[in-house]
Amino acid sequence: MQSPGPVVSVVLSSCNQLKQIKFTLLALMDQKPDIPHEIIVVDCGSTDGSDQFLADMAGGGKIRAIFEQAGKGRTPARNRGAHAAAGQYLMFLDPGMIVGPGWWESLVRTLDQDPRVGAVAGKVILADGSIDHAGLALLEWWGEGEGGKARAYGQSLTGRSIQAGREAHHPSTNRNLLVQALCGQALMVRAEPFFTVGGFSARMGRDHRRQPAPGQGEMAGVDLCLRLGSRGWDCVYRHESVMTRLATGNTASPTTADPAEQKVFNSIWLGRVRGDFRIVPDKGTLPSPNQAIHAYIEPVLSFSRKSHAGAAPVWGPGLRGMSSVVLAVGAEVDDLGRSIPALLANTDPLHELVLVDAGATPDGRNLAAELCAQRPNCRWAGTEAAPSRAAAFNRGLAMARGKHIVLMDTTTVVTPGWLETLTGAADFQPRAGLIGPVTNRLAGLQHLAEVDYDTRGLAGLNSFAAQTHDRHGGRVDRTMRLAGFCLLVKREVLARIGGLDERFDWGNYEINDYCLRANLAGYECLVAAGCFVHQEREPGLTEEQIGHLRRLTGQWEIFKSKWGIPRDTALGTPMDMSGLMHGGFSADRHFYPLPQPGPSRPTSGNRSRENQAACAQG
Repeated sequence: MQSPGPVVSVVLSSCNQLKQIKFTLLALMDQKPDIPHEIIVVDCGSTDGSDQFLADMAGGGKIRAIFEQAGKGRTPARNRGAHAAAGQYLMFLDPGMIVGPGWWESLVRTLDQDPRVGAVAGKVILADGSIDHAGLALLEWWGEGEGGKARAYGQSLTGRSIQAGREAHHPSTNRNLLVQALCGQALMVRAEPFFTVGGFSARMGRDHRRQPAPGQGEMAGVDLCLRLGSRGWDCVYRHESVMTRLATGNTASPTTADPAEQKVFNSIWLGRVRGDFRIVPDKGTLPSPNQAIHAYIEPVLSFSRKSHAGAAPVWGPGLRGMSSVVLAVGAEVDDLGRSIPALLANTDPLHELVLVDAGATPDGRNLAAELCAQRPNCRWAGTEAAPSRAAAFNRGLAMARGKHIVLMDTTTVVTPGWLETLTGAADFQPRAGLIGPVTNRLAGLQHLAEVDYDTRGLAGLNSFAAQTHDRHGGRVDRTMRLAGFCLLVKREVLARIGGLDERFDWGNYEINDYCLRANLAGYECLVAAGCFVHQEREPGLTEEQIGHLRRLTGQWEIFKSKWGIPRDTALGTPMDMSGLMHGGFSADRHFYPLPQPGPSRPTSGNRSRENQAACAQG
């Protein structure tokens, strides 16, 4: 089983800030989180002894130190540290930030329990006991236009602490808030959206010496939060996390914003976002009709990290950018002749293909062997057939290294751009957990009643798929249930709820169960309306399987027992799946561990030793 890795990576960047970096690191050592974590410090050519101090700390195994050339600014250093980090959450701290007891608990809990939240920050106080940060408000500075109409003018959008200057324990500072922006000097960000939006902007925050004035939002941090917000992620202020910001002794103009940065910031966001307040001449500060500051209510979800043995790592340097396709190779050799060529032709080789034996025939295993021998991005899961489709998919999930993982049957014929459309929906929908395409079969939101191509010979399939994408683009539709013939699973969901329940092995019940568990964990099941893939035949109950109705009935009995459905409910009775989600998520009940991965290559009786060796090296 893959090691889950650190939960939090604390990233600091410094340049000639020996005193401040010492205080910050000593506080971190004294108040270190009791969850897996790492501390990464990027030093940019310090000449004040910081380099030796950090080298000694790194030599003692207390931190990881990265030494960059002089002249590297704060933003490049932060991004460099983030790229070296393996944590699922990135905690950016500036030198001079002194963490308090339990500083990490509410921040991590927020990201753990609320899939919508991309960034979270706590209360920051100054040495005199006043508030430096309690969430930021966006201020729009307005002038007067012709006819008395308000108009925005130069340098008119800034971030300001909502409670700047108040005493640290004022009751108004002890409310958790949803806000548009947070401070960048003490900010915890979910790794996946951080890299999706490109990290901190290289156009801002370059000078280590320049620190924002008390109560003022750092432009680079505000910009990052707004880019997260543009992708649908929430930003949350948690008052329970408390830190102190020390005064820095080597700042240049610490009480004023960099005019060049402010100009860049305004050129990006002025007119794109609405301020929470307007500063209007002769009228003072007025609330904006579009104010986005609201009370934050924490979701009631029960996640226990201790019960997550068998979870795949949620994030890490090796997972960025790549997706994994887990293909269950069953007994349908004819299906392989269409599904695999389409998959290879329409999927960027950047992504990996994990083949799992779900009852493959000798011919199917030979085809898998040839594919693994020829393609370095192809891997084989297991040396013998899995006892069920759920077990086969779990083997593939345990081996998969991608940021997103697609479970796929060989009945599926994909089309150009299919994976980009599914992953795009995943990246742009923070609450997305499971995403499926539309298709020519099934029922419900995934079914297109009319398709304009030859469903037997597949002539015109790619053209029809392109037309579907042009018509619907990035539109998504929410549903309670998706089919398993082509199902994207966000790695975050895999780490949260584990794999498929192997008690279910037929009739799509393992996928119905997985969708319910994902919904309970706070994630949404989405249909990507612009992604069309073809199905060769109806999955599940076919004419040849009607004789196995007893088996299907047995699966239904297991499903009813697990989800509290009345025992006298007959098979085929329409179900309101949302009504099954009572009691909330519990890791003890709803987490299914993944197996120990055992990467290998398919074997067959008529393969040569040379071919086996080639597969082993591929």
